[in-house]
Amino acid sequence: MQIVASAQQQLVGMDQISEAMASIDQASAQNASGARQMETEVQHLQDLAISLRAMVDTRLDETAFVPVEEYQAAAGVDEE
Repeated sequence: MQIVASAQQQLVGMDQISEAMASIDQASAQNASGARQMETEVQHLQDLAISLRAMVDTRLDETAFVPVEEYQAAAGVDEE
């Protein structure tokens, strides 16, 4: 009788371990998915930063040697 009870307790313990391992596997899969999504978003942000830098550099190059008065006139800024 005691052997049967011990065997049942072991089965219950093994089922709990199995459930815990399944939960760990699921959490690992979710973590990996989140890491892939984060990597994609980081790459997108890096691409945006490169594009923004190129636009700023181009704009700076276009206005680098324009006298202030011409720039203000082209931009429609009134002198005070």
